Amino acid sequence: MSRANRVEGKQALIGLILAAAGRGTRFGAEVPKQFLSSRGKRVYQLALDAFLPFVGEAVILVPTGWLEKVQAEMARLVDNGQVVLAAGGCKRQDSV
Repeated sequence: MSRANRVEGKQALIGLILAAAGRGTRFGAEVPKQFLSSRGKRVYQLALDAFLPFVGEAVILVPTGWLEKVQAEMARLVDNGQVVLAAGGCKRQDSV
């Protein structure tokens, strides 16, 4: 891992894979549910915020068409090596 957080004085050697590459068709919204807003942030950002203090590195898998937009939204975290972005597969099992 490129960076290790401290959790209760111990080095966090935990990585996170945030599977956010789905289309959300069952949800029925115009955009995938992970890109909807709640409490002023996108749903994937809320999930990332919840886990980031406890992991050394996070990988976010997003649909190919959203990669540049998420890159811009997460630029600060991507630039410091805390978050890695990648295009997910067509199905969850293709991504994780």
